Amino acid sequence: VLDDEAVELAGEGFLCRVPLKKTLVDEGMEREEALELLLPLLADADIIKVVMDAKSLAHEIAPLGGTLHRVQDVTLMAYVRDPALGKRSLSQLLERQGIQEEGAVGLYRLEPQLASELRNEGMESVYQEMESALWPVLFAMEQRGFKVDVAFLKELSGQYQKTLQSLEERIYKSVGKSFNINSPKQLGEVLFVDLGLPVIKATKGKTGFSTDAEVLEQLSGRHEVVDWVLEYRKAAKLKSTYLDGLTAVADPKDHRIHTRFTQNVTATGRLSSIEPNLQNI
Repeated sequence: VLDDEAVELAGEGFLCRVPLKKTLVDEGMEREEALELLLPLLADADIIKVVMDAKSLAHEIAPLGGTLHRVQDVTLMAYVRDPALGKRSLSQLLERQGIQEEGAVGLYRLEPQLASELRNEGMESVYQEMESALWPVLFAMEQRGFKVDVAFLKELSGQYQKTLQSLEERIYKSVGKSFNINSPKQLGEVLFVDLGLPVIKATKGKTGFSTDAEVLEQLSGRHEVVDWVLEYRKAAKLKSTYLDGLTAVADPKDHRIHTRFTQNVTATGRLSSIEPNLQNI
């Protein structure tokens, strides 16, 4: 077990605990130094290692030249056993299994329990042939990343900025004043007070006018400003979420987006994506 406190190794009849430094004056070992000592063990295909979140560990040791082989990932085992659990910490898994020990000893006790339950329920092959076989593939995908043309995205972002400025000018000229188009309160006052458009619905608190997409779609065609605001919102969304958003998360060294795929979050078994969430994009 490798956490912020210590490196712990447990096995039949032994427990080794090496504290990690938190400050410059703490006794213990630097985290990177501890990892480097473990690299031969982690790479040895003849030794089974029981770990929490193998893919994250693989990412952590990769910059040190380390590789991870022949592991049992209790995170994935618990997920296959009960997908509704989602992502859980080691302490949560130990408590759920009724294991009193903590840290490496608890992890050492947890793995055979989960393995037995998977075998008894006929789910061992799902873990071994699907989930356990999948994480190295996802790790390789995350390491490689997705190539994006940052220069083109920045150029396109500049074009969308000009489009937004043009729409702003048209909207302000049409209503006779400038205001914050992104403010629902100010936009509501312009549409329903200044322009006198029919109120479709109030906000959730019933204290103002709703200007959500459904309302604006219903008002489309009643005044040119409504259609321009819809166009403005669409352009602003594309610029902020996709053009500027993708540029911001691209690695400046290789212009690739290194998202993280998670296997054990959704109850349905589908993959999810974080940092950034490419599935939303």
